Amino acid sequence: MSKFGYPDRFIQMVSQFHDGMQVQVLGDGEPSAPFHVFNGVKQGCVLAPTLFSMVFSAMLADAFNADTPGIDIRYRTYGKLYSPLPPRKDQGPY
Repeated sequence: MSKFGYPDRFIQMVSQFHDGMQVQVLGDGEPSAPFHVFNGVKQGCVLAPTLFSMVFSAMLADAFNADTPGIDIRYRTYGKLYSPLPPRKDQGPY
């Protein structure tokens, strides 16, 4: 957000709102132990539509920038790309 000129105080407030998120999942009707989530927004978060709009606007601005030919969305937090197709013989897994 700082790249697009949002004030540091605003960025800190949004970050603090989402820091320390923990979730549980149900498996066979039983909740798992809580675990931390480090990306995304909380389900039902009132800021989610606004944050989505900010990110989408930034993506559009980047896509139509004369220096960039489009939008590059090949990023995963764990460093690997997902493909539903099986790897080719000349490719290693990921």
